[in-house]
Amino acid sequence: ESAEGNWFCDLMLAARPDVQVAVTNGGGLRADMPAGELTYGQLYEANPFDNRFAIVDVKGAHLRKLVTSNLQRTGAILSWGGLAAKARCKADKLEVTITIAGKPLVEEAAYKLVTSDFLATGGDGLIGRLKLPEGSVKMTDVIIREAMADVLRKKKGTVDPGKLYSPTSRRLDFEGNRPIECGPKQVKPTRPSTEPDE
Repeated sequence: ESAEGNWFCDLMLAARPDVQVAVTNGGGLRADMPAGELTYGQLYEANPFDNRFAIVDVKGAHLRKLVTSNLQRTGAILSWGGLAAKARCKADKLEVTITIAGKPLVEEAAYKLVTSDFLATGGDGLIGRLKLPEGSVKMTDVIIREAMADVLRKKKGTVDPGKLYSPTSRRLDFEGNRPIECGPKQVKPTRPSTEPDE
C-alpha cells in the first residue's frame, strides 16, 4: 500500500462519482510524486499509460474475492479507493472484514467498481477470475490520467501524503507480509542423526 496508490484511487472516484469502489494495480504506478508544485508532466511520469476507465458491476462477494486473493498472493499489491479491509488469521483461516465507504460490505449487494481497461479486459488476471455475467464490464473512452488531471485542476490545494497512508491508518490492515498464510506451516522432516552430512 502507498499514499500514491491510495491517492490515484481517490482521484478515480472523484472523477466517477457514480461508483463506490476504485482499484488499480501497483504496476501502474511508475514514478513517485515529488514535493512542490505538481505539474502535468509529473502526473504523466507516474501514470504514463493511456488506459481508459472501465466500470464493472460486481457483488460484495466479488470484492471480497479480489481483496482476499491479492492478500494471499505475491506480486504487486492492489490499491483501493472507497474500500478498507482488515485481515487476520483465525486458526487456519484468513478472516477479512471489509467496509465500503465506512459501512460493512454486503456479500449479495451490487456495487460499481471503477478500474482500468487493462485490468477489466484480463490484465494481471484480476477481473477475469471473477467469472462475471456478460455485460458486467462497460468500457469508456475517458483516459484515466486526463480525468485525474481535470479533478486536480478544479480541486487545487495541497496533498498531504500522511492523510492518504500511514502505518496506523491503512486501507489494507494485515499482519506480517504477503502472501498471508494461516495455520501451521509444513515442516520438512529432519534427517536421522545417524546419517552422514552431505
